Amino acid sequence: TKVCADTNGTNERSCSCTVDRTFLTKNPEQQRIVLRHGFKVDLSERHGQDVLQHSIMSPMFRKQIWGESLQEEPKELLTVILATDGSPCKVGGRSEWP
Repeated sequence: TKVCADTNGTNERSCSCTVDRTFLTKNPEQQRIVLRHGFKVDLSERHGQDVLQHSIMSPMFRKQIWGESLQEEPKELLTVILATDGSPCKVGGRSEWP
């Protein structure tokens, strides 16, 4: 489920995605979960002219503005795991990864 809404009456948008899959697995303590995620935002109202993007798979934050050269700068994408009530959810003793 993807939910997007204005943030506090401003033009800023806040999105969240939720995937709900319930299943049982053998030996869950021996399983490993890998999350690979990122974002790509079109600031030009779906014209693909002004785009920001970042991923945990790349150390570079990318910004492409129409008519300008691609701008890249090293930045970390912070990953935060939260419980359904919004509190930190520790996985392997941590709830945040840079």
